[in-house]
Amino acid sequence: MPGSQQRSIPVELWSLAQAAVWIETRADAADHPIGRRIAPTTVEELHEALKAGTITASGCVDGGERRAISPAEWHDYRLTLKHATFARRPYMRSPGVPVITVLSVRSFSARALDYHGYRSNVRIPSAQAPDGEPGYHRVIADVLLRHEEIMQQWPASDHAAQPLAEPARSRPQLERARRAIAEIYHGDLPDQVTEPNSKLCRRVGEKLKEAGLPPVSVDTILRAAGRRRP
Repeated sequence: MPGSQQRSIPVELWSLAQAAVWIETRADAADHPIGRRIAPTTVEELHEALKAGTITASGCVDGGERRAISPAEWHDYRLTLKHATFARRPYMRSPGVPVITVLSVRSFSARALDYHGYRSNVRIPSAQAPDGEPGYHRVIADVLLRHEEIMQQWPASDHAAQPLAEPARSRPQLERARRAIAEIYHGDLPDQVTEPNSKLCRRVGEKLKEAGLPPVSVDTILRAAGRRRP
């Protein structure tokens, strides 16, 4: 039956990290290693699209069943980017595998949640504890997005160069800048309002000088930070 055959066509789904790789490189994660450093500004761009409803996603909230996450709900969560490295793995010297965690902006008591994997730094007022009880974040786990929506929101373009296509002489400079940024900010680069480009470039230059490494250009630093397209 034509109708049933059409419904059986699978929808390609991407994780948050796969979507972030596409936004930065316009290359599928299958073509571009997922173990690359992603800029926090890219994650912010992805989050803004989710809040605006221009892309949609599903996930498991607080350990529950998978369901659609509405644009309004995304305002109650933040996307936290980390880059995990694992010992005794072939890619342990890479910038790290991107991990995007979705945590609530507020803290909740243990009684209000089914999942207690993310304790917050806030203590919740409690009649049983004079100084309050530990608070926890709600979490949206295993977020999946529609591939076609990502492609529509961030279409492929000829000028969106991939790192593998960069001139060989520029790649070491870009990699030096990326590693310096990772060491300075530990995978949590502030936005441009909090950390202006001038301050970012100065700190990276100082870091490279301390390490005895050659300097890199301002343009290279900003590209490494995701604040300027290749």
